[in-house]
Amino acid sequence: LANMAKVTQEQLQQNAGGNGVYWTAINGVVYDFTDFVHEHPGGAKIIRLAGGRDSTILFESHHLEKSQGVVTKALEKLTVVGEFVGEREGGDAKFFTTLRRRVHERLRSLQITHHYGTKWILGESALCTMLYLIATYFASVHASYIAAAFLGLLTGRLGFLMHSGNHASASQSKFINILVGLCMNLIGGSSLVWRYQHQVSHHMYPNDSARDKDCHSGKPMIRLHGEHKFYFWHRFNPVTVAAAMSGFLVKWFLSDMLRLFVPVLAGTRVEMGIFDRLGLLLTKVQWAALHLALPWYLHGPETALKLAAVTMGLGAYYLGGTFIVNHIQEGLVADPKRHWAERQVLASANWASGSYLYNWASGGLNHQIEHHIFPSMSIYVYPYIQDIVEKTSKEFGMPYRNYPTYTNALFHTMKFLYRLSFGKIKA
Repeated sequence: LANMAKVTQEQLQQNAGGNGVYWTAINGVVYDFTDFVHEHPGGAKIIRLAGGRDSTILFESHHLEKSQGVVTKALEKLTVVGEFVGEREGGDAKFFTTLRRRVHERLRSLQITHHYGTKWILGESALCTMLYLIATYFASVHASYIAAAFLGLLTGRLGFLMHSGNHASASQSKFINILVGLCMNLIGGSSLVWRYQHQVSHHMYPNDSARDKDCHSGKPMIRLHGEHKFYFWHRFNPVTVAAAMSGFLVKWFLSDMLRLFVPVLAGTRVEMGIFDRLGLLLTKVQWAALHLALPWYLHGPETALKLAAVTMGLGAYYLGGTFIVNHIQEGLVADPKRHWAERQVLASANWASGSYLYNWASGGLNHQIEHHIFPSMSIYVYPYIQDIVEKTSKEFGMPYRNYPTYTNALFHTMKFLYRLSFGKIKA
């Protein structure tokens, strides 16, 4: 490294793909992976996230023990630009390397891969998509509120499924991952914007008040983090958070559009080409046409808005109500100087760990710690490795937060929101 050219943070950010050139930093070395984007086995969509930033976390969390030889050879073929002298990831990697090895040994002993369960994810995606289209017909054409409510639940299920696809955890096939990931676009979101917000902003820096976009949800109307400024209206924080969750999908729908004009999320730049922008617009148009314009034309504005409120409200509570308990808890703030894998443990919480039923119902989010360390792993694998993650975390002196039930986790979330309503928690 001593004889390499020095690459600054600004120089790295200037080569995030917008100019056709992709640079990334991994463990202090800057690589030019422009020619590798479309050769990447996991697909171009996911590797593009690494452009213009230190992608050490993305690189290590998405490549398990089994693939280490392959990824090392791939790195050796890339052009080395120089040494990265900007803000770098640090900390002791022993916890992560130990855990990664143990998880690999468990999967090998069970004779399953980290994409175990692809047929179930693909099958449910196809079924939910078909039911979603049928429910859309009855809700929009026949003004059925029952269909609208069912549509809300299906929105939640498709939200969990797209989560697997966009994390490249649904299958070893990049085509299947893209297909499942497009469930996000079907329900009115943007898989592109989601990947940047979720995988870069949230997964790399969970509960970091400056860099995790999820911490800023509803800010300043609601307060989700102890480091955020306290205002007098936060006295009603538990109530306003519960109410604000009903509009979660509406905000999701609109904030995606904002990225066309302000392509930055909590300091994370969203790189969008002309086709990306066109795809985002078409996604919003198709959703608005089916769920707003059509029922508006057939039944009038009042009915159209009521139907949309039922669908988006139920979908928002199913999705938002599931994942709010994973990070909105007291004490889930990690020291930024620690290794990234340790930060995932310290800034996340599980509930009903080991349960196959709740694992499915929550889209694997009840195993939030396992998911944050191994995001490209199928949700159906998490119950098989949960005990290893818990044991290894405790072995390295870290608390493994696991609530016995969802209701217990929700109780502690509401308790935390209540404390935030009095400004008692400063950090």
